[in-house]
Amino acid sequence: NILFQLGLAYHLNYQFDDAIKEYTAYKESLTPEELKKYSKDTDKKIEESNTSKDLVKNPVRVFIDNLGTNINTIYPEYSPIINADESVMFFTSRRESTTGGEKAPDDMLYYEDIYISYNNNGIWGQAINPGKPLNTDKHDATVGLSPDGQTLLIFKGTRGGDIYQLKLNGKTWGKPKALPKVINSRYHESSATFGPDGWTL
Repeated sequence: NILFQLGLAYHLNYQFDDAIKEYTAYKESLTPEELKKYSKDTDKKIEESNTSKDLVKNPVRVFIDNLGTNINTIYPEYSPIINADESVMFFTSRRESTTGGEKAPDDMLYYEDIYISYNNNGIWGQAINPGKPLNTDKHDATVGLSPDGQTLLIFKGTRGGDIYQLKLNGKTWGKPKALPKVINSRYHESSATFGPDGWTL
């Protein structure tokens, strides 16, 4: 396992050829049973290293701008979702205005809530907590939005973490419904996205 970890260390330090060398050595050290179990992850890391070499050779200039105090606070903000025409943004925050006002016992941060901001001539407006049905007294977080903007996927901290969907009725979001057992299990499901056709998750 140290060979794989060394490969990761080289990878994170932009030493991609050395990373590939260590990943390859790791693969060669595995038994046939281990190879069946771990080769897919290792092959992915080798592919990532090769892709990274190309990306570093051909950098793209990117500007990162802070969205300002209408969106960001001293609390965590993450998992933004913007609709197709860029008029609405949903995101998750753990700020003191959380529904119920309580903190999660495991990390003592406020429970996650979903916030909404509307774009007005290129400026994101003051984020609002829409309350119920999007938010409850426990964890509620953004997951994904359908291409037509009519179906929102959210995370709820139920049964270890499940994904729910809500439908937009005019300007009002309907009641969240848990996705079926083919998606949600007794384990943690927290990330998803719709395919462009809206029929693939």
